[in-house]
Amino acid sequence: MYTATIAGPLTAIPQIWKIYVLKSAHELSLLMWLSGLGLSAIWLAHGIRNNDRPIIITNFLWLILNAIIIAEIFVYS
Repeated sequence: MYTATIAGPLTAIPQIWKIYVLKSAHELSLLMWLSGLGLSAIWLAHGIRNNDRPIIITNFLWLILNAIIIAEIFVYS
């Protein structure tokens, strides 16, 4: 379970790298990534409330990665 907990969010790293290298985020939807950020925050709160470590770890990582992508969208759009 912990492998999937870590592996899932790491799938966003190629997108982060691509934006950084190409210095372009024009093709990305800000609304989609903001939605992902909000949903990760809700799931993180749920995981904390229920003391569910895999949910906490996964959504904490997604929260960070979504925030990075959103920042890149603002910088490179």
